[in-house]
Amino acid sequence: MRRNEAEVYRSAPGKHGRWGLLLLAALLHACTSSGPTPPPKDSAPQAPGGDKLTPLLTRPQDGGQVEALLQQGERALGAGDLATASAAEAQITARLAQQTEASDLSPDLALRWARLRSALAFTDGDTLRSAALLLQTQTLAPPDQRQLLVDEAFDRLSASLPPPALPPQGMNALAPYHDLAEALAACASLPARLPQAIAAWEARWPGTALPSLLKNLPPVVEGGAPLRIAVLLPFTGPLQGAAEALRDGLLAAQFEAQRQGHGGSALRFFDTRAAGLSTAYGQALSFQPDQLLGPLERDAVSALDALRRDEPKAPPLLALNRPSLGSAPTLWSYALEPEVEGEQLADQNWRAGHRRLLILHDEAPWAQRLARAASTHFEALGGIVARRQPFSPNEDLGATVAAALLVEEGEARSQALQRVLRVPLETEPRRRQDVDSVLLIAEPLQGQTLKSALAYYFAGDLPVWASSQGLASDLSATALKDLENVTFSLTPWQLGGPDPESERLRDAFPDADGPLGLLYALGVDAWRLAQWQRYAPPGLPFPGLTGQLAQAADQRWVRTLRLATIERGALSPAPVRFALPAP
Repeated sequence: MRRNEAEVYRSAPGKHGRWGLLLLAALLHACTSSGPTPPPKDSAPQAPGGDKLTPLLTRPQDGGQVEALLQQGERALGAGDLATASAAEAQITARLAQQTEASDLSPDLALRWARLRSALAFTDGDTLRSAALLLQTQTLAPPDQRQLLVDEAFDRLSASLPPPALPPQGMNALAPYHDLAEALAACASLPARLPQAIAAWEARWPGTALPSLLKNLPPVVEGGAPLRIAVLLPFTGPLQGAAEALRDGLLAAQFEAQRQGHGGSALRFFDTRAAGLSTAYGQALSFQPDQLLGPLERDAVSALDALRRDEPKAPPLLALNRPSLGSAPTLWSYALEPEVEGEQLADQNWRAGHRRLLILHDEAPWAQRLARAASTHFEALGGIVARRQPFSPNEDLGATVAAALLVEEGEARSQALQRVLRVPLETEPRRRQDVDSVLLIAEPLQGQTLKSALAYYFAGDLPVWASSQGLASDLSATALKDLENVTFSLTPWQLGGPDPESERLRDAFPDADGPLGLLYALGVDAWRLAQWQRYAPPGLPFPGLTGQLAQAADQRWVRTLRLATIERGALSPAPVRFALPAP
């Protein structure tokens, strides 16, 4: 097996003389490296003044050392220096474990200590521990701050809905709010149940403070009349297949709501291509809808937004794409943008400690958009994209990987050295050393081949991440072996689940696991999201099939994907690391 080492040159026996030895030494010095010299391995970016904070962590202190360490951790946290904040946390933990100072902490210090640990747990993706640490300190806080602790804890808990399973013990303070988060997530398929779910929770947990977010629900619609939804999609033309997948998803969500005893919605579909957007919009208004859904093309979204400005009483619109750049939309929008996934993959790489990224991507337009976004965001964070290597599905992917890893350059240098010295040499090629993570943006079969090629060309030790397009719905045993230890960004729809509702949806439309499966899931989410905006308070994230959706400031719904790693032949959830919570 080839060793992943520096190139080794051994000359054949012979008489070369002093000058030959000097020449050989010079050539060895110039040619034994492969690729750029990696920059020093760094940790999280040091905050301004961080070099002054770190020495204080080990400086001998008097009896107030815990408070001094806590101050250092708080300052580092405020500056975004997670490395120093984590070091402070570790030293405080060790000191409190060795001494009796834990019982001597004032309520104020104990509360600050809990906030520091909670924030760091959140950045590691441990939402349960982050929320529990805040809730356990409620009795230490002044009465006028206890509601704030509840609100902060619930925000962190609901960063991932439904929440992870609650451990059997050790988080008693979290139990009521974990129950609430599960109840809200269960309302995703039928948002009309949100008010009843919250009332039932208050009955189960009397005297428990309700998060402020849930105290101001939208007014209940009198009579509970179902929404009249007009759907504008291109049912003819090149996007017909996509429109039909969306339609099937909308109908599946409607049928599921009816199965649960809800009247559903009055759906009416209008073709934006056959009669033109303006005509279709006029027909939709004659339906007197409560809600508009669509259109699908970006230009059509902007055009419809312009038409709505002339309608003072136009119904609310949830567009299924983003309006063109430069417009000031009067609508809500949600889209499956490759750029969002690319930025999240770059962000998770950075939070995992990677600083030098190699991107291998298909040359298809969607993959180029995803790769460009990942590259731009990673560099904006302070990372280095060592190379962004496109490939064609028809080319030799092994050669693509070898070129990206600069393996061929090492072999070329070896051959050049042999020609100069005119002696046979034994060489062992190596890959470039300025990469500490790889991102694959490819279809499933391509991803398998690329992962195998990485192992063959001495990069089997590098962490490998992959976009959601790289996971097939029916992975073979060989594919699972090839993709072992790859971390994917995935939608909840791809991850599936044991819940009967998900199984019913898949059984109703078997094609939903095909190439247009994500558009089918988008149709389900669009129906539910229109209802969610009617019954849920602003700011409450929506647990969709295409991701967890949160409201952005510019009236966009932005999704967060989940992470999962293939381990021992199965998908295993991986924690999503979050940004530091706002102070």
